[in-house]
Amino acid sequence: MPLVPLSPLIAFGIVVQQAQKTPPIQPSTQDVQLTKPVTLPPPPGKSVVPARPITAEEAAAIALYNQPSLVQVQAGVLAAHGAEVSARSLLGPNLVLSSTYFNQSTLKGAAGNSATAGHIPGYQSSLTLDQLLFDFNRTRDLAEQAQDLYKAAGNSLSVAQAEVVVEVKQAFYNFVQNQRLVEVEQADVKSRQDQLGLTQARLNVGTGEPADVVTAKTSLDDAMQSLSLAQSAALSSRVALALAMGVDPRTPIQANESSEPEDFGSDLNALVDQALKDRPEVHQVQAALDAAGLGVDMARVANAPSLGLSLGLGAHGDPNAFATQTGSLSLTLTWTLGDAGYAAGKLEEASAAKLQVQALLIQTQQQVVSDVAQAYVALKSAEQRLAIAQAEVANATEAVRLAQGRYQAQLATFVDVTTAQAALIAAQSNQVIDLVAVQQARSQMARAIGRAPVAVPPQP
Repeated sequence: MPLVPLSPLIAFGIVVQQAQKTPPIQPSTQDVQLTKPVTLPPPPGKSVVPARPITAEEAAAIALYNQPSLVQVQAGVLAAHGAEVSARSLLGPNLVLSSTYFNQSTLKGAAGNSATAGHIPGYQSSLTLDQLLFDFNRTRDLAEQAQDLYKAAGNSLSVAQAEVVVEVKQAFYNFVQNQRLVEVEQADVKSRQDQLGLTQARLNVGTGEPADVVTAKTSLDDAMQSLSLAQSAALSSRVALALAMGVDPRTPIQANESSEPEDFGSDLNALVDQALKDRPEVHQVQAALDAAGLGVDMARVANAPSLGLSLGLGAHGDPNAFATQTGSLSLTLTWTLGDAGYAAGKLEEASAAKLQVQALLIQTQQQVVSDVAQAYVALKSAEQRLAIAQAEVANATEAVRLAQGRYQAQLATFVDVTTAQAALIAAQSNQVIDLVAVQQARSQMARAIGRAPVAVPPQP
């Protein structure tokens, strides 16, 4: 019986059937297990940081109470206050009590004198009241200068506190950013695992390629590597935050959802005016300028006469210390008529110091304007980038959905899926970074316009 040739359709069916019976060729790959994140043991003892998640404001408040750098500035404020008290005391009366026991010995009499050696014991006491009456306001200017320097020191503390607050908030939002990037990477690992399962399932039924499985495993390995790096960065930023807060860097910190006030308006000139009025740096230099002006005034009358009043009560005797009592009243006029140019040199020195502070005030005001302008640009730019990033995430999410659907329908390659997934991760990372950038820019704007920090300690 002659052989009848098979039709092409039947031949194709036989080939497919035989192919289905043939086990798929599994690629030779090495699996990588997801590692546990690195942790730090907490320090011994009770922590000032609550065990619950804290906000950016609470982190800043903790720093204001615990940052060692502020203690140094506070010590300077205390020293300036002590100098003011000392200078102002020169305006008031000075009361001095003294008491002396003496034993006078005669060692040798004068020539031709019949006095013999002997001892004369006795007691002597005095109470003296001194009061400056007039010195062309030199002492009064000195007290007011000390007061201005105390004001300058107080404003320097405000500057230091503002710097600590903005530093803590920058570190806080960096920590928040890195935590959110960990979540993005964790979601990427989950997606890569699902994609690996999809490629493996297609390979098992004979419709996939071994190369797709290899690509999926490689992508998963990259995602796990990125996750490990993100976890390490989050831990490092937590350590940096603790250091900025002035607590033990090993302290566990949990960040709560936080947002900065956004009521800045859009009028740059109004923001600049507010900054020039409220920034403690301007107040600090202005107080220093006032002090320098008083220094010039004092130098001008350095050799002017001064008039003082002194009242005294005295007593002496032996054995009765009050056997003899005395009283005194004196007016003292002091006038330096010549000093070989000392006062002229001091006046020139004081005038130069005032000129320097005047230039510093202009420089400080210009820096304040620059700070506000830069903070304004950073804030507006961050807000624009955030709007773009949000649209980017929406588009990238849709691209991943379409790529996976086309791959399942065998209308696209697996490279299309991995490319879309990589674009989605980049978009999500950008969104996280831009979200945090907006909060950081707002905290910088608050610092730039001189908004006073809040120092409310968090509750446990």
